[in-house]
Amino acid sequence: MRIQKNPDSVLITDLNAIPSAYKHVALTMPAYVWEALLARVSLEDRKEFESRVEKAEYRPDKKTIAGGAKERAVITGADLKFGGHRLVIG
Repeated sequence: MRIQKNPDSVLITDLNAIPSAYKHVALTMPAYVWEALLARVSLEDRKEFESRVEKAEYRPDKKTIAGGAKERAVITGADLKFGGHRLVIG
């Protein structure tokens, strides 16, 4: 049996006081908004912005896709799957 020192950790006491250079921001927005923002900046600025993106995850917005499909919109890469039946007991 022994006593072991835990590693040092960071305690955040005031998030707003921390300089921006020491923070990350996570944004969620429609992909078309992101693409429109990039289209409006210079090519040089766009390359700079894109080089600093650490994680870009494109996820389908299934609610919007379902709404469009129900209105008979053609959405390339997606289709509406009609629900089947299930047995509910109770």
